[in-house]
Amino acid sequence: MPQRCPARHRRRRVAASLVGALASAACRDDTAPAPTPAALEVVEGDQQQAAVGTAVPIAPKVVARDAEGKVIAGVPIVFRLTIGEGATLRDSTATTGADGTARLGAWVLGPRVIPYYSVEACTRGAPAGRVVCRSFYAAAVPGPAAVIRVMNGDGRSALTGSRFALALAVEDRFGNAVCGNPLNLRPAPARPTVTLTPTQGDSAELDCFRELATLTWTLSHTPGPRSLTVRVGEASATLTATALLPPYTIEVLEGAGQRRLMLDTADGPAVRVMGTDGTPRAGVLVRFAIRAGEGRLVQPAELLLLGQRPDTALLVRTDAGGVARVSGWVLGPTPGAQTVVAEVEGLAPLAITATALGTLVPLRAVAISATHVTSCALDVGGQAYCWGDNIDGGLGAGIAEGAFQSGTRRASARPILVDAPPFAPAAMALASGPRTTCALDAAGVPWCWGRDLFDLTTTGAGRLLRPVAVRGGLPLATLAVGSRGACGLTRDGTGACWGADGALVGEGAGVSRRAPVPLANRPALTDVGAGCAVTSGQAVLCWGTIPDSGAPPPPNTVIRTVATPVPVLVATGTPVVRLAVGWTSFSPDVPQPTFGLTPDGRVAHWAGDGTRRGAVEDDLAGTPRFVSLAAGANRLACGLTADGTAYCRNVPALHGANDVGERWSRVAGEVRFRRLAAGGGHVCGIALDGVVWCWGSGDDAALGWGIERASATPRQVVLRVDP
Repeated sequence: MPQRCPARHRRRRVAASLVGALASAACRDDTAPAPTPAALEVVEGDQQQAAVGTAVPIAPKVVARDAEGKVIAGVPIVFRLTIGEGATLRDSTATTGADGTARLGAWVLGPRVIPYYSVEACTRGAPAGRVVCRSFYAAAVPGPAAVIRVMNGDGRSALTGSRFALALAVEDRFGNAVCGNPLNLRPAPARPTVTLTPTQGDSAELDCFRELATLTWTLSHTPGPRSLTVRVGEASATLTATALLPPYTIEVLEGAGQRRLMLDTADGPAVRVMGTDGTPRAGVLVRFAIRAGEGRLVQPAELLLLGQRPDTALLVRTDAGGVARVSGWVLGPTPGAQTVVAEVEGLAPLAITATALGTLVPLRAVAISATHVTSCALDVGGQAYCWGDNIDGGLGAGIAEGAFQSGTRRASARPILVDAPPFAPAAMALASGPRTTCALDAAGVPWCWGRDLFDLTTTGAGRLLRPVAVRGGLPLATLAVGSRGACGLTRDGTGACWGADGALVGEGAGVSRRAPVPLANRPALTDVGAGCAVTSGQAVLCWGTIPDSGAPPPPNTVIRTVATPVPVLVATGTPVVRLAVGWTSFSPDVPQPTFGLTPDGRVAHWAGDGTRRGAVEDDLAGTPRFVSLAAGANRLACGLTADGTAYCRNVPALHGANDVGERWSRVAGEVRFRRLAAGGGHVCGIALDGVVWCWGSGDDAALGWGIERASATPRQVVLRVDP
C-alpha cells in the first residue's frame, strides 16, 4: 500500500498552492501598465496667440498611437512648462480616453510679451528611453491698455496754428507697450481703439504703430489754454497746452483781384509780414500753396530754396522789407475763382484770389504724334497744333526756342497753332521722331519742323522753326520719322526715305537725300517705320544700324550691330503685319527698339534691348492681344486692343520712376482710343469720339492740359476760346 505523507508535508503543499493562486491573481490586476505608445501627435492648441496673463484660446491636446498607428486608451500624460516665466497650468495630468486623446486643463501665459511660451506633453510611467513628448508654443501679446504715461511735451506753449508731437507710453497692467508689434507677429495683433477729444477747435492724431506712441497735436488759431483727452481702450490721460498769438501779422500786397485768361501766367502773389511793433520781419518762412483751380506757381531757379521745384506749393523767406513774393501764377484750366493761400506759422492762412476767364474746349483730331518732349495733332480741317517743349522750334510756330515760357521752361502747356497752311486730314499722316515732326499735304508732299534732319535749311542752324516743304521726291501716303531720317509709303506700296545720312535712309553712307527716294530694290511693302518695313509677305526688312547676322548671343550680352545701306531681312521668327519703331536716347548708332505685331495680335520686339538679335514673341505674363502699336524712347511702347483699351510699358508715371515697367499695364480710366503716339516719357491718343488725351511725364508740358504736371491717367488736351 502507498506510503502516506506526514501531516506537516501536507500543510506545506496547501500553503504553496495558496501562494501560486495569489500570484496568478496579481497578474490579472487591473492596475497593470498600459501598452507603451510609439508616438504622441498634436491634435490642437499649438502656435497660438493670447494676451499676457490670460489663457490660450484652445488648451493643448494630444493623441497617443501604437506602432501600427492605432489610438491607445489609458495612457497617462503629464503637461509641464518648458519656456516662459510666470505661466501656469491647470489640471496638468490626464489619461487618454477611448479615442486616444488627452487635453491640458488650461494654459495661462505669463506677464511678459515674448515670441513664445512653451508647454511639453509627455507619456508618464513608460520604461526609461521610451518616453514620448510633444511641444506646444504660444506667443504672448500685450493685454488691454491700463495706463497712459506722457513722456514729454505736456503743458507746453506754442503758436496758434502750429503743430507739435508728444510721446506717449500706452501700457497694459503688466507694463507692456500696447502699441506696435514688437514681435513682428503675422497676423499683427489688433490695434486698440483710440479716442481723441481736443478743445478749442484743435485736432490731433495718434500713431500707435510703434511701441512708443506719437501724438500729433495741431492747435487752432484760437489763442489761450486748451486740453486734449486721449483714451486708448479703458485707459485715458488728459494733456494741456497754451496757444500764443505770434508777434507779427501778415497782409496781401499783390496778386489778389486779378482777372486773367485760363492757362496764362498771372502776377505772382506777394505778402508782407510785420511785427506787432510795426516793423518789417525779415527771414520769416511763408508757404504759398494752390488751394483751388489746379494752377501752378512759378519761381526762377535762383530764388528757389534748396530742393524745391515750382509746382503747387513753394516756401519763400521774407526779405528785409518783410515781403515774400512768388514770381508768377499760372492759372489752371478751371474758369472762375482760383485761390492761393499764404501761410505763416501761428497765423490763419491768408487767401489770395484771382478770376480765370475764357472757355476751354477739347481738341479733336484725326492724327497724333509725339517727339521726345513735344506732342502734335492734326484736326479734322487739316490744321496742326503742337504743345510741349519748343526745343529746336518743335512747336512749329515760327518762334525761337525761348519765346514760350511755361514755368521755367521754353514750353507751351497748351496747344498752339502750327504756322503752316492746312495739311491733308484725309491722309491722317502725322509723324514724329526724337525732335522732328512731319505732316503730308494734299499732294503727298511732306512738311517738317523741329530738328532739321534733311539739310533743308541754308543757314546751317539745324532747326526748322516752322514747317518747310520737302519737295522734289515721291508723293507719299504714310509717314515715319526717326533719329536721322524719315520714310513713308507711296500709294502703290513703294517705300521711300530721305535724310542727312544715306545709310539710315536705305542708301550708301555719306549720301544725303533732301527728298524721298525709293528704297533699294523697291520691295513691295505694307507698313514702314524709320529704318524697318513690313513686306507684302509679312517679313521684316531693316537698314541702317541693325543687328548683325548669326546666332543669338548669350543672355545679358550686348548685341552685335552692322551698318547696311540696303534693306535686309531680319530673322523675326514669326510673321509681322505692323511695325512701331522707337528710338534710344537720341543715339542713332544704337539699333532702334522695334516692336512688331503678328497676325493674331501678339507682340514681337527686337534690337535695342541689348539681349536679342532677332524678334522674340513677347511672352510676358498677361500680355493682351493688340490691333495697333506705338513706340517711343527707350522701349516705351503702347498697344490698343480691339475695343480701344490702351496698355503701355515703360511709362514712368504708370510704373514709378524706379520701375522699368517692362510689363504691360492697362491705362486707367474709361477712355477708349483709336490711335496712339508715344514720346520720351508720355503718351497721347485719339479717343473714339476724336478727343485728344495725354498721360505720363508732364515736366516738358507735353500733356497739353495747361499745366506742367505728370498724370498717370489720361488728361484731356484743351484749346482755349478767349472772350
